[in-house]
Amino acid sequence: SAPITIIGTQKATILLKDTGSTCLPYTVTLINKTVPAIKSIWYFSDGSTQMGDSIRYSVKNNGQYLVKLVAQTAQGCTYADSLPLNVNVPSRSVAFNSGYNCVNNAVVFNANILPGDSLRWNFGDGSVLTSANKQLQHTYTRGGTFVPSVQLIAASGCTMSIPVKDTIKVDVLRADFSLHAIFDCGKATYQFIDSSSSMFGIQQWSWVANNNILGTQPTLSQIYTTAGSQNITLIVKGKSGCSDTTQATYTVKIYEYPKASIQSVQDVCRTALLNFTGVTSSQDSIVYRQWDLGNGTKSQDSVTAVIYNNSGDYKVKYTVSTINRCADSALQQITVHALPKVAAMAPQRICKGDSIKLNVTGAERYIWKDQNNNIICENCSTPTVMPEKNTQYYVVGYNEFGCSQMSATNVTVVQPFTLLVSPNDTICVGQQKQIIAVGASNYQWIAPDGSSLGTSSSLSVSPSTSTTYRVIAKDNYNCFTDTGTVSIMVGNPTPISVGKDTIMQAGDIYNFRAVADKQDIKQWAWSGANNLSCYNCAEPQGKIVEDACISCVATNVYGCQSADTICIKTFCPTTEVYIPNVFTPDGDGINDILMVQGKGIKVVKHFMIFNRWGELLFERSNFMPGDPAYGWDGKVRGKPATPDVFVYVCEVLCEKGLPNIYKGNVAILK
Repeated sequence: SAPITIIGTQKATILLKDTGSTCLPYTVTLINKTVPAIKSIWYFSDGSTQMGDSIRYSVKNNGQYLVKLVAQTAQGCTYADSLPLNVNVPSRSVAFNSGYNCVNNAVVFNANILPGDSLRWNFGDGSVLTSANKQLQHTYTRGGTFVPSVQLIAASGCTMSIPVKDTIKVDVLRADFSLHAIFDCGKATYQFIDSSSSMFGIQQWSWVANNNILGTQPTLSQIYTTAGSQNITLIVKGKSGCSDTTQATYTVKIYEYPKASIQSVQDVCRTALLNFTGVTSSQDSIVYRQWDLGNGTKSQDSVTAVIYNNSGDYKVKYTVSTINRCADSALQQITVHALPKVAAMAPQRICKGDSIKLNVTGAERYIWKDQNNNIICENCSTPTVMPEKNTQYYVVGYNEFGCSQMSATNVTVVQPFTLLVSPNDTICVGQQKQIIAVGASNYQWIAPDGSSLGTSSSLSVSPSTSTTYRVIAKDNYNCFTDTGTVSIMVGNPTPISVGKDTIMQAGDIYNFRAVADKQDIKQWAWSGANNLSCYNCAEPQGKIVEDACISCVATNVYGCQSADTICIKTFCPTTEVYIPNVFTPDGDGINDILMVQGKGIKVVKHFMIFNRWGELLFERSNFMPGDPAYGWDGKVRGKPATPDVFVYVCEVLCEKGLPNIYKGNVAILK
């Protein structure tokens, strides 16, 4: 037999495949090409192990690696071998503007790749792009912090992530500001307050107007004293280096002070009405006015007036304020002069046709006027006047300041009077008469024999014969005298006769006649009857029904009255009553009504209809004969009566009022 050599470990065979990758992690295939083994263990220099005849092994970085295989067969033999693994994947990288960028500005991305490679870019804002370009740009349209990622797609077909350590901060910077005006009188302060926004903060402000930098703080205050249009620009720069600009045009408004002045005279006389006009110049509405007139009087009108009752110096102040409470005042000194003490003479009285001299004291210069405002004298103190009637004279006196005072005096002119006396008259002997004189103030009545009868304006006389009386009249101031006369004619009553007493039938007409002894009767007056044709004539007529005494009074031209009376007795003749004994109430318009007729009847007192048994069927009272409205229409209780014979009873009064009763039968025929 041959000898047996025992070998502890035999050499194994390792097959290395898939070595063309250009990506990390770098992955290869390791295959145990030794006789079939029941167990294959791979040992790697990084300390890891794997089991299997065929495995895939990946390394993350370039470098030298050692691969060792230990395999066991079913016979218990061990096979081992090692293999160096050199990983040298070409380097790829990307670069970009990391840090701060401004929104809507392009970011440049650079790629270090191999020919045939391409990159899948994820820009972190939701945008993805695959490109083989070694340089490209991407614009971020919103602000924020973005972390890009890159996936390599190698020409060999492998893919790997290219590490990106930097971030991109995209700033959205918006310049903005607000302004607020504070208005004072004569100036306006405008406050500009930054309200800009930035993702990462603002570090610089520039307020610019007319190419001049006005301030570099977040707020700016500018004072203006003139109105007009203004422009201001705000330039802001963020910590990101981004900047933005905004501009505003605004109109500056100034609350102007008003300018007040006073228009008035500076010298005035006491009690004169002094007008003040407030003159105001203002761009804004005036809402407040106040006058202080120096004497305690206030006013809030633009035009005011005052009367100073005391002389002296007064300080007038006029204050105005606008709707914006901007105010101004004007002052004016007023001197009030005293009035002269003008005193005209006391009232006087003269007779018409006389003259009188007026006089006045208390001033330096005078103007006299009459009550019609006619000037009668200028610059004189004692004019002579001869008024025709009562006149009031006015005098205006002026002192050295031109101040005036008025006084007045009255001149009463006693006028001639017009004497009026009672007209000549007549009286009846024995009567009295009052005679009157008017128009004067004093009277003296004188009898025909020259004796005085009295001094009153009226006188009661009763002459027995015709007499003429004289009256002498005067005024109270003995300026004028007049005389008047009154004649009184005295007469006697005129006898009259109206006839002798008589007897006549009641209801007949009687003709009265009054006869006078003379033709001097001027008035007749009859009495005692109510139905005469006249009561103021000489011959009236009258219907005499009752016994009566009628009197007549006659008045003559002297006022004397005479009277006479006639007494008349009346009697009733036979009264005639006619009532048919048959009628036909059939509605044919002929003999349909049973009525009472007759003559010498004053009134029908009663008219009654009875049936044959004494039952009352119809009754009327107090009516005139011949009136069908009071006749019987042949109906009983609203229904036509049947043909029959009925009984009537009729009571009448004659003209003198004496009663008569008539009875009879009446038949109804159909």
